[in-house]
Amino acid sequence: MSVPLASTKHYRLAQAMRQELRRMAPGQQIQTLQSLKARFGASQATVDRAITRLRREGLIYRPAGEKRLVVAEVCDPAAKRVTLIRPDWPSQVTDEILRAVVIAGRAHDWAFEYAHYRSHQGLDLARAIGENDAAVLVTTNEPLPPHLLAALRRPRRPVVLVQDQYPGLSLPTVLTDDRRVAEIVVEHLGALGHRRILLVLPTQTTAPMREMAAGWRAAMQRLGQDNLDELLLDAAVPPFEYSLTWTYEYLKRWMQRGGVPFTAALGGTGEVIMALSRVLRESKLRVPEDVSLAGSAVIIEWAPFLNPPLTGCSVDMAGYGRAVVQMLEDRFGNPSAPAREIRIEPTLHVRETTAPPKENGV
Repeated sequence: MSVPLASTKHYRLAQAMRQELRRMAPGQQIQTLQSLKARFGASQATVDRAITRLRREGLIYRPAGEKRLVVAEVCDPAAKRVTLIRPDWPSQVTDEILRAVVIAGRAHDWAFEYAHYRSHQGLDLARAIGENDAAVLVTTNEPLPPHLLAALRRPRRPVVLVQDQYPGLSLPTVLTDDRRVAEIVVEHLGALGHRRILLVLPTQTTAPMREMAAGWRAAMQRLGQDNLDELLLDAAVPPFEYSLTWTYEYLKRWMQRGGVPFTAALGGTGEVIMALSRVLRESKLRVPEDVSLAGSAVIIEWAPFLNPPLTGCSVDMAGYGRAVVQMLEDRFGNPSAPAREIRIEPTLHVRETTAPPKENGV
């Protein structure tokens, strides 16, 4: 359960001071710390934390050689300040998600700060959030260590998890409906006549990829297909490895060993699609004449720019960002409310990489 912000003394004090500071002239001195303590009946620690918060916002500062804090001429006050916590490894999916959150949050006069981590083991949640009001957390495919699990069970501030799920962890969560993504794509390929539909995933350790595998299995079974294990390829990309080159090498070895017959392939991420495209081209297989190719492409925007343009799914990224912001607003209003999960529905875009199968397949 999150700590109710309205009951945090330094937070209330900072709010009261912020309103007064906005009415003061730049350069005007603020009250002494002793005066603030007496006026608000606050402890030294509470006043210090409120002052630290206002200094971080740029509302006040101490001029060189001066003892008293003064009102700043240039500042960036915000209704809320939110930490975006993400791995330090570049990711287009993560970039797109957090960009949508920032755009949605700015409509509420929120400001955002980034906190990066190298691994779950080294992530101190409280330190990453700092004095900010809330956090949006992006995890990796690493297991959550005990200290992080404990922090997420009782976060000091509201935390919304994006693009993942952890059993037994009750956190507000927003994620794409990856199960439905796989079902939609398989249904499209099945309607074209495909039955040997390969699924290639970078890993099955994350909730989105597990959901995609479950959706693919359900849709394939509805097509009357059994013995599906041979058609599910898991590249088992280790945490923080570059999934594009890792998956490419994995698929190249798989093809060189003979693989299994298939007439279509579904890639779980954009990197998988690029790796698949290269391996098929190097194997002298044409898309879609020899093999149909489709991607989840849930976040990426470059599917229409490929040659040929890629069949795949997309989601409303603006809606994704608004869902995350609404989750936080709900927690601000009622920190003890039950955690909800929002799944963003996909939309299929049929382009030029899918066609009816050849009679004999690959």
